[in-house]
Amino acid sequence: MPEPKYSLLPTISVNRPVTVLMGLLMALVLGIIAYNRIPIELMPSGMEEKRLMVRAYYQNSTPLDVLDKIVEPMEDALGTVSGVEKVYTRSYGTQGRAYVYFHKDVDMDEAYAEIKDRMDRVLPEMPEEVDEITVYRYDEDDEEVLFAAMTLGDHIENPEFFIERYLRPALQRIDGVGDVDIKGTQYKEVRISLDQEKLRAHNVNINRLISTLKSDNLNLSAGRVREGGQELMVRSVGRIEDLKDLEDFVVDRDTGLRLSDLGEVYIGVIEGYSTWRLNGGMSYGVEITRSADANIVEICDAVVRVFDRFSRAKRWGGIDFHIFQNQGAYILESVSNLKMTAIWGGIFSFIVLICFLRSLSIAVTIAMAIPLSLLCSIIALYFMGWTMNVLTMMGLLLAVGLVVDNAIVMVENIYSKREEGLSPKESALVGASEIGLAITMATLTTAAVFIPLLLMRSGSETQFFFLRIGIPVIAALLASLGIALLLIPLASKTFAAKRVREASQKGGGKIGRAYQFVLRKAIDDRYFAMLIIFSLVGVSLIPIQEEWIDVKDGRSRGGYVYFSFELPGGVTKDEVEEWTIQVETFLEDNRELYAFDSYSSSHSRSSMYVRLNMIEGTETWYQVAYTGILDFVGMSPELSLIHISEPTRQEAI
Repeated sequence: MPEPKYSLLPTISVNRPVTVLMGLLMALVLGIIAYNRIPIELMPSGMEEKRLMVRAYYQNSTPLDVLDKIVEPMEDALGTVSGVEKVYTRSYGTQGRAYVYFHKDVDMDEAYAEIKDRMDRVLPEMPEEVDEITVYRYDEDDEEVLFAAMTLGDHIENPEFFIERYLRPALQRIDGVGDVDIKGTQYKEVRISLDQEKLRAHNVNINRLISTLKSDNLNLSAGRVREGGQELMVRSVGRIEDLKDLEDFVVDRDTGLRLSDLGEVYIGVIEGYSTWRLNGGMSYGVEITRSADANIVEICDAVVRVFDRFSRAKRWGGIDFHIFQNQGAYILESVSNLKMTAIWGGIFSFIVLICFLRSLSIAVTIAMAIPLSLLCSIIALYFMGWTMNVLTMMGLLLAVGLVVDNAIVMVENIYSKREEGLSPKESALVGASEIGLAITMATLTTAAVFIPLLLMRSGSETQFFFLRIGIPVIAALLASLGIALLLIPLASKTFAAKRVREASQKGGGKIGRAYQFVLRKAIDDRYFAMLIIFSLVGVSLIPIQEEWIDVKDGRSRGGYVYFSFELPGGVTKDEVEEWTIQVETFLEDNRELYAFDSYSSSHSRSSMYVRLNMIEGTETWYQVAYTGILDFVGMSPELSLIHISEPTRQEAI
């Protein structure tokens, strides 16, 4: 009798256990390394935005004047650029902007160079007050990873000196920080107010006076002097260091005329472009951006530690930071939620296996495919240079329920051969070889669903985002196939029971008998089978009806609410400040109604913004399920005596 032929992978699995275990150990080590080293971010990086922004400043003007002299020449020049899909323009009292959107197949490097060339050509046609036209290219690294509002104590006499000398350097020293932008600062400058009558009376030329001040207010190196074997550096010190020295600056040496005789010398404040307020008081906005490929979570943690150090320092008593946006915290929260969802999904899958298989050894054999497949998927993401983000975690979450299918089919067939009387080794070889081709085709069919994503036009946003979900699923499915063909036969042989029950010819209980009845009825009566098919299709269409989709849910998911106000043209900054105070007064009167912790505002002549830092708690899946059940039965969660609130969640657990 010829010896039966078995498939290659099941044969290796059963006959070479050491090789299989070494491969398993290698996968575990690589998986642990990849899991600990893979970067974490909120959304995947690498998406090239097909848009540019063009801006030109024209101060002390009106929106209509900016439209006529700045924006319309811009539009005419941008109309000659190739590959442009649409152009949006805006006119303000201080500047004109153009937002240029390109087609998906446009090379943004060439588009940037072409627009830069067009703007250089149109610049001479604009008013002399327009120094340059700036072209901005969208870069995801330019987006803020952390934004906070800062208030300083009253004893800090020079806030700008404190910011430039202590705060900004402390933040810039953090590894990975790209830029520190502190908004709302009002720097001081020395101002000289000259009296025209006195200038004419003393016959002083103002241009010559300016030139004299510039030439006398500087330090110059005078070279080196060698004496007695030593080399000395010689420097001419002429910089004016004190306001009194500037007042006593001699304008005419013959008459002894001084600068104070011609006018007033004083220190003035440079009015900033915008003013920032926190909870109704003056504040500063602190915006942190990252450098390329820096770890957002580590940057945000380091920035928060710097904030805490300044807040606790007795030297700077009274400093307060209110963090409105912390992308690192959002990333950790989102990834943690997805991790817990995946863990609970795996637990529920194991419980279902126990309930239906009623065998702990079989359930454990099948369940081990879940973590191993996910680890292999993480290995693939790590070596592809991708990150762990919301989209890749969604892909891994989807894979949790798919990766056990191959293992279930493989284990069931192996144990059916065991029930027929074959030995553990023979049942593993025969069962795995019989079902190997079937599960391979089923897995490849499922993975083929994502092939159209690979064939999409390069640069497509749909391709970019769906690949971040699809690739983890494909990697996990292929890993589950390898686990089913290599590890499951070995595990079934190793952990096989010495005695097995005889194959049952009964229906397997009430559920089994009901299933057999429906199956016989569907086979014998095709109209009954069609009725079942149409019923299932009809039921599946119910959730996608428009009235089932909540499109009006405007709740904040990110922890803060951002308001932008459209202002009329020709207003002053003082008028905008009055409107800002009105909005702040309204918010203070309705703090409990809108449930926010703090608010920050900023305003200028052409813009007005308000941020609300909301009070929110993250609900776990069982809280959501509990609330959903109460809503379904018509009960209000607030009226329930057993409602689990966020502050007492740990006690409830």
